[in-house]
Amino acid sequence: MRKEDLDALFDDLEVDIDVDGIVEVVRKELEEDRVTEELAMVAAEKAAERESLRGEPGEDGEDGKDGEDGEDGKDGKDGDHGEDGKDGHDGEDGEDGKDGDDGVGIKKAYVNSEHHLTIELTSGKIIDTGYVRGSATLSGKGGRVTGGYSGGGGYVNKPSGIVELDFGISNKVASVVVTGVGPIVQNSVVLASMRIEETEDHPVDDLLIDPIRVAVSSLVIGTGFTVHGAMDNAPANGKYKVQWALG
Repeated sequence: MRKEDLDALFDDLEVDIDVDGIVEVVRKELEEDRVTEELAMVAAEKAAERESLRGEPGEDGEDGKDGEDGEDGKDGKDGDHGEDGKDGHDGEDGEDGKDGDDGVGIKKAYVNSEHHLTIELTSGKIIDTGYVRGSATLSGKGGRVTGGYSGGGGYVNKPSGIVELDFGISNKVASVVVTGVGPIVQNSVVLASMRIEETEDHPVDDLLIDPIRVAVSSLVIGTGFTVHGAMDNAPANGKYKVQWALG
């Protein structure tokens, strides 16, 4: 566009305008458009050249090595407990056990020369139940003693009684104090023996086969005495009855 054309255009506007300045601005704008178009053309040519120089795609390269394993994750929470399983079937009954050995009975009983009541079992075992007052050689069979005790001047009603010796659990000795025996004096004779009578802890057979040994000590005038029991071959358990009489 020529300057003369712009002068004629602006004269019609009836304004004061720097036509030279306007011409310079328009010229710069046109110059920038031209440069931009040229740059665009150069860029397109370069792109075409690169495209013509690009070869066919190469083959895929080999896979790289595996990386190292990462750290183990934290353990998860425990799951809920499962339901209880059903009870199993009952097992079969076992075979019957063998018959036990025959029990031991009393073969005979007698008072020996030392005035001790002696019991002989069918197994051959001899049991000395302790001193008794009466004639020696009294004997019996089947657990029953025949005859009776004799005193110097006939029978006399003297104090007597039955006490319990409690061995507890697995003890070899036990004792019990007897009181209320008014007639007792320092030289009194107290007769004591295990009573062959079932207790809550021992049946009669147990008492006959494995009896305890009985003794008396600590006489207190006008009061009483102490009864002792002992098991010689093994610790005893539970309660035994002891019968006593003032001789």
